[in-house]
Parts: sequence; C-alpha cells; structure tokens
Amino acid sequence: MSSKQNGPSTESDATNATDSSYRILVPILDSDIERRLEGDVERLLQTARAIARNRDGEILIRNILHIPEQTPLSLVESDAIAEQARQEVDRFIGYTEQLGKHIPVSGGVCITHDEVSAILDLTSHHDCSAVLLGVRDESSQRRRLLSGDTVEKLAARAKGDVFVQRFGGDSPQDNVGSPPEQPQRILLAAAEGPHSGLASEIAEALAAEADAQVDVVHGVAEDATDGERVDAENVVEAAAHALSMVDVETTIVETDTIAEEIIERSDEYDVTVIGAPTQGLLKQFVYGSDPERVRSGADETVLMAKENTPVRTSLYYRWLKGDDVRANSGSE
Repeated sequence: MSSKQNGPSTESDATNATDSSYRILVPILDSDIERRLEGDVERLLQTARAIARNRDGEILIRNILHIPEQTPLSLVESDAIAEQARQEVDRFIGYTEQLGKHIPVSGGVCITHDEVSAILDLTSHHDCSAVLLGVRDESSQRRRLLSGDTVEKLAARAKGDVFVQRFGGDSPQDNVGSPPEQPQRILLAAAEGPHSGLASEIAEALAAEADAQVDVVHGVAEDATDGERVDAENVVEAAAHALSMVDVETTIVETDTIAEEIIERSDEYDVTVIGAPTQGLLKQFVYGSDPERVRSGADETVLMAKENTPVRTSLYYRWLKGDDVRANSGSE
C-alpha cells in the first residue's frame, strides 16, 4: 500500500487511471454513512460515468475517512476501519467497471481531520476538472444545515466544476442488493443564470446514457411583458439546441412561484437537473434562491450543477446571445 501525507490528511493508493485531460473526483464521505441508503453510491457513480463519458474523461473515487483532530492519522492507516474503506473502494471500482463503456476509473482512501480541505487538496493534486458530491435529504432542518456545511464550503472554494446530487425519498431499488436503474425521466429547469449551460450539458449526458428524454421547463411571470416572453422562448430554445443529441420537449409555464412549480413537477421524474444559485452560492441549505428550495423540497433526486468560471461560450449561451450558431443551425 502506498500513501501520501498531504497537510491534515493521508491519501493511500493515490493513483490516476489515465492521463485524461478531464478528471472527475467522487468523494465518498463516511460522515454521511448513517444517512446513506443502499444504492446511493451506485447512483452517484452512474452520474459520474455519464459526465466522464460526455467529457471523454476518467473517474477518481476517494473514500474519505474523517477522524477526530486528536487522533494521529498514522494510527488509522492500518486499522480495520481503513481496511474496510479500501474494500469498499474496490467494490465501487468494480461496480463502475461493470457498467461498461470503457470509462477509466481508479480509487483510494483519504484519512483526514478536515474533509473539506482534504477534498480540495485531492482536486488540486490530481488536477481534477470537477467534483461530484452525494447528499441525502434529512427530516431535521438542523441536520440538513449541518450536513450541507461540507457541500457549501466546497461549492464556494473548489476551483473546478461542482455537482451536487441530492437523493430524495427512498432508494429506488426494487430489490435490495440489485443495482439501481438508470434515470428514465429527466427534468431540466432551464434559466438564464451562469450555470444553466452546464446543467443542460449534464442533462444531455444523463439522457444519452439511458436513451431517455429530457423535459425542459422554464417559468415566466403571469404579468410578463412581451419582451420577457420572448426571452423565455429563447431560454427553452437554447436548452433544446444544447440537448440536440437526445429527445427533448419544452414547456414555458406562467407562474410567480417557479420553485414550487419545479418541486411539484419533479415528483414525476427520476432526476431534476438545475443550475446552482447565483445568490450566496449554497449559503443556506433549505432557504434562499430557487435552486436551493428545489433541492431541499423535491422528493426525487435533484442534480445541481455549478460551473467554476462560467465564460458563457457554450452552445447554450451562444444561442441565447443570438450568435452565428442560430444562422448555422439549419445546415447542421
């Protein structure tokens, strides 16, 4: 077993699968293990595979063992808990490889006093382009806020893209021990925000994996002006164009409470994809701007996408801006 001391953490078996230019880190947090249901990690890895395949990249799985500050890291490296964590990683790697489609995957264990710093260090050391976190709903508001602390800090400090997959309701598995099914019903909440382009790309990646359709919804105020309605049309057109590789249906709904509308619609879907909020990024885990309220209120899975440096050069934003992509779309 190889290990690397990295500040307040130790990483073992720290290898990358390839020299891919796109690498997505999937931290498995042991602090979340009591809330985790069977199938959650597998569903997270399905999402990671879809993203990695879409980006022609690889997956790095890291089992994060969070230990008390007073416990020396060296005491944990060789104990039974660490060994169990390594066995879990091997199982997760095996599951991902069994999914097929030749997505490179590697794994390891990180023992740390500070899971946020450890994940940020892992992202930097392995030159990761993105981090995918899994979070499960809690009935207690206090527990939700506490469990969201890691997510909030990472979303604010990570240098790459951040994806947060929040599992709602019960595990979707029909039979305990059987692998979860790919999402067949996908809802994309489209908007003009800086992270909606990335959300559209990830919705397409998920749909391509399962040969599924994406339903796009965008809200406009009931007293919207003609100009605002034109803007709404442009948003759903941009999303549909960005999703050109899969089947798409678009809907513009008149509502002054778009979050509640998305929450209600999300119950009919396996996963709802949304862009991260722009107001105080994940500042509160329950209250705040619409994407946060959707993620905490929906019964089904919600996948939130936050782009690190939204430069708005994607197909989605070029369409919104009316660049040459519209003129050329007829010849594609």
